[in-house]
Amino acid sequence: MKDKLDAIVAPAGGATWSIAAVAGYPYITVPAGFINEMPAGIGFFGRAFSEPSLIKIAYAFEQQTKARKTPQFLAKASA
Repeated sequence: MKDKLDAIVAPAGGATWSIAAVAGYPYITVPAGFINEMPAGIGFFGRAFSEPSLIKIAYAFEQQTKARKTPQFLAKASA
């Protein structure tokens, strides 16, 4: 990662976390909204030892989007 790059952002799902893990970089996932009533997330990863900056970036995203909703039980589908 270049000096001027604070984080890389990608949709969370599948093995996006593995890119960061293999490289030894910190990774954080936060809620990003819903797709067909299913929660979707977004992942941020940064340089080694950049956890404080990465947490600030992820927190700012959460505060701006307000994408997290309180979980609810959905009505049982009839068979």
